[in-house]
Amino acid sequence: MRRIVILLTALAAALSLTIRPASATGWIISEPHGTLVWFSGLSVSLVSPGGATLACEEHYMGGALINRPDPRIALLNDQGFTRCGGPFGMVFEMYVSNTWELTAISPTADPDVNNVVLTNISLHLNGPACSASFTGSIPGTYDNETAELHLDGTGSASLTASSVSGCLGIVRNGDIFTWTGDYLADPPFTLHME
Repeated sequence: MRRIVILLTALAAALSLTIRPASATGWIISEPHGTLVWFSGLSVSLVSPGGATLACEEHYMGGALINRPDPRIALLNDQGFTRCGGPFGMVFEMYVSNTWELTAISPTADPDVNNVVLTNISLHLNGPACSASFTGSIPGTYDNETAELHLDGTGSASLTASSVSGCLGIVRNGDIFTWTGDYLADPPFTLHME
């Protein structure tokens, strides 16, 4: 009788292990680890606290996908901007001096959409009438269905201006800017929490 009780207890313990829900271990991407990906955006903008817009007609970001149980989605070390300008006929170039990280944050109510953030940002603006640097992070979402990375400038993440020269008062040291833009991923990939 005692042996039967012990066996039943062990069986119950084994069954409890088999029906226990799996815990999330990380973010998984549909494409292989190390796949080169490009995010191409049209009409991307830096917006000042006063609402002034510094915009580029195009911005691309390229790098390698990270397909591991890791919140980082991609390391973006190849970037370019075209036709950038601002108020009062201001023209300038924008360039990046480091690798940006695209990181998954959390799912949303929509199963196809996840909250993400671009971090480790160091962005530089240089033109005849204005030069400045911006550092910080940019929040957004990634949509599995459309392969769209949407940077909306909301949330707590932001870009802080420094090393400002000129800029007609549009950019001042310490100003907090937001970044807005929509990008398409090539190749498209899906992102989900395992």
